[in-house]
Amino acid sequence: MKSSCTLEHPYQSGCHDAGKPLRPGGDELTRHALLCAGFRAGERVLDLGCGVGVATQQLRDLGCCALGLDLAVSRLARARRTMPELAMVAGDAHRLPFADGSLDGVLAECALSLIGYTTAALGECRRVLRPGGRIAVTDLFARADGASPSPLPGCLGGMMCREAILTAFTEAGFVVQRWEDHSDRLRTFVAQLIFSGQGAEALWNGDGPAYAEALRARRPGYFLLVATRDARTH
Repeated sequence: MKSSCTLEHPYQSGCHDAGKPLRPGGDELTRHALLCAGFRAGERVLDLGCGVGVATQQLRDLGCCALGLDLAVSRLARARRTMPELAMVAGDAHRLPFADGSLDGVLAECALSLIGYTTAALGECRRVLRPGGRIAVTDLFARADGASPSPLPGCLGGMMCREAILTAFTEAGFVVQRWEDHSDRLRTFVAQLIFSGQGAEALWNGDGPAYAEALRARRPGYFLLVATRDARTH
């Protein structure tokens, strides 16, 4: 019997291939991101856009006080059924339900390409972090130089090039500590989608000529970024 995740498009459900989480970086890259960010036991860390809660659980396994937040109630419901011990809340990344300086860290996996690298979203991440708090991001980016945002919906439309992402974090009050290119993981993940019968459109939330042209023009890649909230009080 197939998982209920397959009743929705994989992009909406957060799952693919009979219930496996739709996570291009996989558990290994998440563990690497947590290590690079230096998240430690006892720290309060938000999993922004937590989806079905896989990375939230990894934070909890590390000993962090892990908090998951997602706008999609359906994904949170699935997470609560399978991992009822997790602390998860429905919420908007542009209005995070946390006090100023109340968190030690933020993890955002495949979230900001959907939310947008906007002043509002990154400003909220900065607001809830204590001075010196860290944000770790794994996400898609456009490897084509000078690639501009696409009008297409979903993560394909929200991808930005490396320089634009770095600028957005700097302007939002972060000091970027690390950038790593993990595009090889994305290639492997897309191959797995195709082999499973889902097709690459499970990741891009669409197919057809417009999507094919956008893929050629933008040359999607995958990255890890770690940044620190600067010491300014405002």
